[in-house]
Amino acid sequence: MRDPRPAAEAVAAATAEVSNARRYYLLALLTLLNVLLVLDKIVLSILIEPIRAEFGLSDGQLGALMGLVYAVFMGAAGLPLGMLADRMNRRNLAAICLSAWSAMTLACAAAQNLWHLILARIGVGIGEAGGGPTAVSMIADTFEPRRRATAMAIFATGTQLAALVNLTLATQIAHAYGWRMTLVAAAVPGFVLALLLVTTVREPQRGMADRARSAVQAPPLRESLRRIWRQRSLRHLLTGATLCYIVVAGMGSWHFSFLVRSHNLHLHEVGPIIGIGIAVLGIASNLLSGALSDFLGARDERYRTRLIGTAALITFGIGVWSILTESANGALAGVILFAVAVMFWFPTVAALSQGLVEPRMRSTVAGLLFLLSNLVGYGIGPILVGALSDMFAPTFGEHSLRYAMIAVLSLIIWAAVHFFLASRDLRRNLAAALDAT
Repeated sequence: MRDPRPAAEAVAAATAEVSNARRYYLLALLTLLNVLLVLDKIVLSILIEPIRAEFGLSDGQLGALMGLVYAVFMGAAGLPLGMLADRMNRRNLAAICLSAWSAMTLACAAAQNLWHLILARIGVGIGEAGGGPTAVSMIADTFEPRRRATAMAIFATGTQLAALVNLTLATQIAHAYGWRMTLVAAAVPGFVLALLLVTTVREPQRGMADRARSAVQAPPLRESLRRIWRQRSLRHLLTGATLCYIVVAGMGSWHFSFLVRSHNLHLHEVGPIIGIGIAVLGIASNLLSGALSDFLGARDERYRTRLIGTAALITFGIGVWSILTESANGALAGVILFAVAVMFWFPTVAALSQGLVEPRMRSTVAGLLFLLSNLVGYGIGPILVGALSDMFAPTFGEHSLRYAMIAVLSLIIWAAVHFFLASRDLRRNLAAALDAT
């Protein structure tokens, strides 16, 4: 009787080849989804002046439109939509959310007053809240643990690509055709991508990349949160990520104002330099972060968290230099390097947070991370810097913003401590999560 093993191995190899092509096709589409998610989030930042002129808005109203209102609803919707993704077809949910926030971006283009804009931006935030957790969960079920951080790093390049599109193409459309057509141009690709997802992508099998059989049903929220809390390494990672998001949002919201106030730089002149610098170096940093995390993790999983803890301390040094230097060129370079370094931790945290829970809880934990990043990070960071600057003004005068930024920046040291502490139980927690699946 002929040995069936060679034929079986040939079938397995062919299946792996097909799966390999499919997994990178899915990753490419989800990276494009992330580009559109970030672009529709930040595109208003280049449209402030024409919107202000047309509707006669104050800085406070614009701040609420771009920041607090958007962040609160986006963050609050992240966890419920993450739970929903653990209970339904994620490909379909991603397409629905993408179409929804693209439609709301079109609604922003049609707005006739501030309230129209606010309501449409709330819709954009709620739609985007489902895009991130759903995409991260699908990537985790498509790429095995040894390559997961690299895949997350590729997905994260969507942030830098969106910034590049925003500072180059979108600014040109705004100059030539106005702010409404810019929003239309940002919205239309979302409908095309949603159609591609539905017609060309299969829903990944839950637990497939871990060679595990997923539970039939996702656990209730209380049980999911209880299991997340039991994973000490995951608690430290989420705490460190939340502190980093406060720094990212706080510094990101005020760094440009700092360049104007302290170095008399003009953003229309340095903006393209910053955009290209962040895009090129940021993409390289993301890919390096993921690849290095996977390389070190293959030797010892604990090296992953020690890597991002060390990177957080280095980021603190870069941030302090960018703020304290008296050189305008040095400050400009510092802003670019800081923006590149401050998210170095993301691929590792995204990958490990998915590996530390069961497959049917992955969208929930991604939604929790999304909630913490938006509701806490973007809800607190910008306001905290501004409040500290006002508090320091009687003592430091025109330099109050500088010291307020350093105070918030110091939170990244606290985050580094949590990243280092996460290594203590990491191997045991990863094994427990795998046993549970």
